[in-house]
Amino acid sequence: MTAGEDMHSWALIKLGAVFGRARAEALLAEGLAALDRPRIATPDDLYQLGQWLSQRTGFEQAMGSMLAVQAILRGARSYRKPPPVR
Repeated sequence: MTAGEDMHSWALIKLGAVFGRARAEALLAEGLAALDRPRIATPDDLYQLGQWLSQRTGFEQAMGSMLAVQAILRGARSYRKPPPVR
């Protein structure tokens, strides 16, 4: 993440690199709704999104793990259990 790049945009770029822009936007919207957040604004938000994605399978699970690790490296302190996958 660069100095001028916010976490929400960074997460969308990373998800988009794997899933394509449309699927990344859909996953991010679904995750934010499940987490009851308007956007990814803090490392804790990013961690929760990562944990939410990690409950899925395949590349979604792998990307969730990557996002959670990046969130911890950026200072996440939240270890609250994410909501179940719907």
